[in-house]
Amino acid sequence: MTSLHVDAAKAVGFKLKPIKVYYNERDLMLYAVSIGIKEDELHYLYENDPNFSAFATYPLVLGLKRDSIGVAVYGGGDEPIPGIPAFDPNKLLHGEQAIEIHRPLPLTGRFELHTTVTGVYDKGKGTVIERTVQMIDPKDPTKPFASMKGAAFVRGLGGYGGPKGPKADLNEPPKDRAPDAVQEDATSEQQALLYRLSG
Repeated sequence: MTSLHVDAAKAVGFKLKPIKVYYNERDLMLYAVSIGIKEDELHYLYENDPNFSAFATYPLVLGLKRDSIGVAVYGGGDEPIPGIPAFDPNKLLHGEQAIEIHRPLPLTGRFELHTTVTGVYDKGKGTVIERTVQMIDPKDPTKPFASMKGAAFVRGLGGYGGPKGPKADLNEPPKDRAPDAVQEDATSEQQALLYRLSG
């Protein structure tokens, strides 16, 4: 289960080639349906709503959708990262994700994702690869629409003696009080099938 081929020093700071991405209003509506948006939020579901807009997390799927108008191919076309040996994408587990929206997302257009490897951590039975991604308009790259930070765990690629990484912040709920509110939502049986169509 160990790999001696991981070299975190070579990987961290590596900038991948920009990924061209494209989406339109139909893509935004399909995404909204796939994450369970209901008819009481028509401004995400109906293009003629006066407040029609993109759901804030939509940029997260663009790395898989890219500029395809067909079904996205998972694990295909990824650029190799120096210091990280090739691995089976089926051994990759999405670990965490954050997104910050800097300005309103356009309703359609062609953009680029600029990705930098920001961390590679040896977790014993696997490796965590951390990336930051910016969604930009290639005509105005100084003002990103969104910044995303994600971490993926690659099973079987650990135990090489690399850096362990920072300790995670524990956001434990207060023990001396009840929650302010509780909301429970059920997912539909088809939701995962719809979601994969977004990227």
